[in-house]
Amino acid sequence: MATPTSTASCLMGTDLSGVYADGASVVDCKLSACRLDEARLRRAGMASCLLEDVSATALDMVDATWVDVVMRAGRLGAFVAHGADLMRVAFVGVRLDYVNLRGSTLTQVRLMNCRVGELDVGEAKVTGLQLEECVVEQLVLTGVHLAAVDLSGAQLHGLDGVGSLSGATISQDQLTRLAPALAAHLGVEVKQAP
Repeated sequence: MATPTSTASCLMGTDLSGVYADGASVVDCKLSACRLDEARLRRAGMASCLLEDVSATALDMVDATWVDVVMRAGRLGAFVAHGADLMRVAFVGVRLDYVNLRGSTLTQVRLMNCRVGELDVGEAKVTGLQLEECVVEQLVLTGVHLAAVDLSGAQLHGLDGVGSLSGATISQDQLTRLAPALAAHLGVEVKQAP
């Protein structure tokens, strides 16, 4: 069976819920105001695409590859993309309830003005990630490898894997809030002032 391919197209207001397109190749496309509820695109390739005001209760992109992709506005309930490869990808003004990027490779990925419930990049290789004006309820870094990662522009309400922060830039305010977790990780006992 031939691999589904979409090139230089624009879909507006289309309901793609339940689509099953493992291994698909999507190039130079724009999806606007589309629904992708329970869509499955494992091992799919997406390049030079704009996803605008797209929504999905769950989107399965396991082992997918995104290159030069922008997702603007919209909402994803669960974005499951563990093992994926994201390069030069931007999420702008998106509501992301749960993001699973465990074991993925992220290169030059930006989240701007996003609200994220949980962002899990455990065991991932992350280079050049930037969080700008974002609110992240829970960030999971366990076993991650970070390089040139800037978390200073995010409100981080919870963090798992504080011992994996090497390679990240954080703000003074974040350092103050993370101090107890960092002390516990290092085995440092902190006494309260009398």
